[in-house]
Amino acid sequence: MWADYCAHLEEFNITHSGLDPFGEITAGFARIRGPLTLVTRVKADTDTVQFPSCKLQLGSGALVNAFAMFDSVDYRSCSAMMITGHVGICIEKVEGTTDTYTRVGTVEIKRKYRGPGSDTGDDDEYTIYKPRTILTAADHCPALTITLV
Repeated sequence: MWADYCAHLEEFNITHSGLDPFGEITAGFARIRGPLTLVTRVKADTDTVQFPSCKLQLGSGALVNAFAMFDSVDYRSCSAMMITGHVGICIEKVEGTTDTYTRVGTVEIKRKYRGPGSDTGDDDEYTIYKPRTILTAADHCPALTITLV
């Protein structure tokens, strides 16, 4: 299966502000172990400003095309914890810490696939959820443990 997980949740704790388990959270953390890599060359696409294109570094040092979905409009290079071979969370280190990060968005590696109904012979590329090349944890950097707050 192409969506096998690269990261593992080691520990978590959350504090709700009330009784609603889906309500506001006042405090919490998640300790996750998985491949930590870099998101670089972030730039807004002219067609899809919501999803800036970027490069994501694999364990070999190779850069692959990806797109990021930031929680704000501040497009910047950052780190990424890969959750599956193709999908990760964009994170930034909390100042003054060694392994504590905050989430700033998500990242997904672009995959080339010949689109459905494309019987004209052209090789248009579509970013969709069916990869031609399957990436696994082995393609990424070695696993590290981080704490998300």
